[in-house]
Amino acid sequence: MVGRRVRLTKVDASEAHLAPPGDWAEYRVGSADNPTSLPVGYWFEGVLGSDIRTGVPVIVARTSRNGVACEGLYVSTNVVSWDGALLETQNSVYRVELLGV
Repeated sequence: MVGRRVRLTKVDASEAHLAPPGDWAEYRVGSADNPTSLPVGYWFEGVLGSDIRTGVPVIVARTSRNGVACEGLYVSTNVVSWDGALLETQNSVYRVELLGV
């Protein structure tokens, strides 16, 4: 899947999250020093820089965030589970959509 365009949407926090789920009032977009993880409902699009597999982070070259152009590098916490549609990391649960299929 490396090189595929994807959209990841945070649908929930992981049960045993490392950082508490954020909310839009407190989360500082673009800051590397957030005390919380991304808020539920956050979504971004980009190109996969790594295969999705358990035990390692997901890497995405982000091109947009919540519909706004925003280039950057997204690196998740380690993947706990992946069923081809839902991805669970140590902090979050994401719906993964392949784009341009």
